[in-house]
Amino acid sequence: MSLSGRGFSEENEIETTPNIYLSKLLLFSDDIKTLAQQLRNWSESAINVNCLNTIGMYPVISKVQTRLGTLCMSIWLINNEARFDLFRAAYFSGVCHSIIVTKNPSDIELVRGLASIAPKGIPITFVAMNQEQNFNREVVNRTINNLNVSDQSRNIFYKKINSLEEISSVFEIIGQKIAQDIISGEYHTFISNSNKPANIYKIFNKNTFEKVKNLVMKIGYELLPDGIVLVHDKKFTFEVDFYRNQVKANITQCLNCPKPCKHYRKLCVVEEKKGYSNYLQFDNLQALAILYALHDGSFYSLKGGKPNEDIAYQLERLWSLYEVNCPYLKEERILEEKTKKQKRKKRR
Repeated sequence: MSLSGRGFSEENEIETTPNIYLSKLLLFSDDIKTLAQQLRNWSESAINVNCLNTIGMYPVISKVQTRLGTLCMSIWLINNEARFDLFRAAYFSGVCHSIIVTKNPSDIELVRGLASIAPKGIPITFVAMNQEQNFNREVVNRTINNLNVSDQSRNIFYKKINSLEEISSVFEIIGQKIAQDIISGEYHTFISNSNKPANIYKIFNKNTFEKVKNLVMKIGYELLPDGIVLVHDKKFTFEVDFYRNQVKANITQCLNCPKPCKHYRKLCVVEEKKGYSNYLQFDNLQALAILYALHDGSFYSLKGGKPNEDIAYQLERLWSLYEVNCPYLKEERILEEKTKKQKRKKRR
C-alpha cells in the first residue's frame, strides 16, 4: 500500500521484526466524500474514490509501530447514504474500532445519525475538527449522554484536531490502544449476525410485519416465515423479500430442475417517485410497492435511471442467459428441429 500521506519511505518500511498485525476500523463522517478525497494519498493507488459512491466504502491504510511490531490498520471510510443500508452491515464484520469525524460536534442529530449506524459493542472515538473553540471533554460527555450510546460494552474516546492532516495522530493513538488490548487479552472484534437468513428477522418490528402480512393476504398472496412472497408468472417466478426489501426473478422452469445451474437475477428497482427505490430503511414499503406492481401488471414496464436498469431489460437479459446455457432447453430444441424435418419428409 502507498503511504505517501504519512511520509513513509522504503527504508522505514523495512521492519526489525517480522511480526505484522492486521486490524480493521470503520470511519464515519458527515462529509465523507470530501474526507475521502483529502485522504486519497493514504490509499492504494489502484483504488478509485468513486467506489465510495458505488459500493459505499473507501479503504485507507495506516501502519503504526507498536510493542508487538507493525500494526497495519485497514480503515474503511463508510458512506452513510440510505441506499447502502441493505448491505452496509456486511462491512462491519471483524472491525475492532469505530471513528466518527465531524466538523459540528454540537449538532446532536447529525452525530447521533452517524453513531446509530456504527456497530455496537466496540470502542468509538469522536474526532472534532477545530470549528468550535469550546469543544472540550464536557461538550463530548454531554453529546455522548444525549446520544444514548454510552453502554457498558462500549468505551468512548474523543480527540480534537485543528486540521485533517492531524488525523494521523488519531490513527497512532488508536493503533497503540489496539496493541495494548492485544497484549492484555482485551482485544475483540464485531461479528454481525444480521446477514444470516435465520437471524435477519430479529432486526425488524414484528408488529409492522403482522400488518404487512395482512395486506399481502388481502391481495391473494402469502407472506412466508422467511419474509418471502412468491409470485408466479409464465416465464418467471418472483421472490419479493420483505426482510431485505428486494426482489429476485427466477426462471420458472428452473425451480424443479435437478441441474445445479439455476438461473435467477436480483433485480435493481430504482423508480423513486413511485416508491420503488434503492434508498432503503427497515420497515419501509419498497417490497410492498413491488408486490403491488407485480399484482397489477405494471412491474414489467418500470423504467430505471439507465436503460440497463429497466425491468424489461433485466428480465430479457436473464432469459437470454437461460436460453444459451440451459442443457434441457438445447435438447428440446434439437428434438423439435428433428421432428420438423421428419414432418417435412413425410409431406414430400
